[in-house]
Amino acid sequence: PATSLAWGYWAQTSGLTSKLDDTDRARISRSGISPLPTDTALALLDTALANGAPTLLPAQLNKPALRDQAHNGILPPILTNLINASLTTKSTARPSGERGVPLSQRLQGLSESEQLVELLELVRSNTATVLGHSSPGSLQTDRGFQELGLDSLTAVELRNRLTASTGLRLPATLIFDHPTVNEVAQYLHEELCAPDSDPVDPVLAELDRIERDFNSLSDDLRANLGSRLQSLMAKLAEHSAPDSDGVAQQIESASDNEIFRFIDQELGITRSEED
Repeated sequence: PATSLAWGYWAQTSGLTSKLDDTDRARISRSGISPLPTDTALALLDTALANGAPTLLPAQLNKPALRDQAHNGILPPILTNLINASLTTKSTARPSGERGVPLSQRLQGLSESEQLVELLELVRSNTATVLGHSSPGSLQTDRGFQELGLDSLTAVELRNRLTASTGLRLPATLIFDHPTVNEVAQYLHEELCAPDSDPVDPVLAELDRIERDFNSLSDDLRANLGSRLQSLMAKLAEHSAPDSDGVAQQIESASDNEIFRFIDQELGITRSEED
């Protein structure tokens, strides 16, 4: 009943493209779409109408730009078969910067100040790219992204580039939540370089919460909690105590107060006198 055409970018200026500036045209070029000369576009229209397929995409692709996207890990999956498959596989297998070494490895041997410098350069260079600057050195890192000229489209492109470089799952609102180069670099540093937390910390925190709320619990809930703790302590004893059978028997026969006393002594949780 109809033919739908998803047109690429026409070189001839029209009402749709009259407000595009150099930054917009550079962004379109980086996306892998080359401008269509008018005679080529009209020939594609004739071909599409004669083809009879319900949906066609008359566009002129820029393969060097697509290879550059693959190299940076941001090539849309739907386009991967249009370029060298080995290049795509290699580039999407690791988040890395221009030096080919994964970012996480580069950061490991650096001091905190050096890590921030590395990440600042990463954000600034990618911001310069999406804005069409020839050099990142001209960007002021404390100026707002909107003030620098980023719009919603270039913000998405910047987020995608940083996602590919860092391997992090960055939020779609990254640029708006952290509106300067400095703030994004600081955010990446917190995500990539935060010290590993002790896995027992959340368990102890939860026990602290239970202890704080203990006096407000009903008798039934206290009894249920005591039973659960007895079961838990039995499991802990089986994995940690040499004479686990004897300890398990003691725990099964222990009162709630004895169980809480055990938690105080073994896990280092101090309860108040009135508790």
